[in-house]
Amino acid sequence: MLIRKDNILLFDMDGTLVNTDIANNLSYQEAISTVLGTEIVIAPNVRITSKSLKDIIPILNNSQANKIIELKQNIYSKYLINTQLITKTHNILIEYHQTNMCILVTNSKKERAITILKHHNLFDKFQHVIFNHSTNKYLYTIKTLNLDTNKIIVFENEDKDIHNAINSGINQLSIFKI
Repeated sequence: MLIRKDNILLFDMDGTLVNTDIANNLSYQEAISTVLGTEIVIAPNVRITSKSLKDIIPILNNSQANKIIELKQNIYSKYLINTQLITKTHNILIEYHQTNMCILVTNSKKERAITILKHHNLFDKFQHVIFNHSTNKYLYTIKTLNLDTNKIIVFENEDKDIHNAINSGINQLSIFKI
């Protein structure tokens, strides 16, 4: 991969820069057990999210789901030790953060993302950190920062977000699936 000094590097966080699945699921499992008063075991290949919670545990009512989400956010930091940098993208960020504009583009909640970045000493490696929950985080970032799509290189793991990056005008050859 050839990265020029005028390239703008956009990094997703979860699953691209940092593997957060174990910490995420452990904190959700603790929160679920606390709220429901019973142990729930989630398959290791399933990632629990606030959007998927009621699909994974259909018996939850809205009040329980909201309590679980809130509690999960409050206890997440104790599971940070279970997060792990993804070597390939971490090395790219470390190599280019001083010569290129590096931007974190994540759908993660702001507080959680900042906690993870600081835990791994990455927060100061980004010129911009975009926390977006719209349907297309790449289009939002391009418009907000007035970026030239011809200069962008994307590091992403989610097919849906790769599709959104392409629909935002980013060249498919400049998108690297992690």
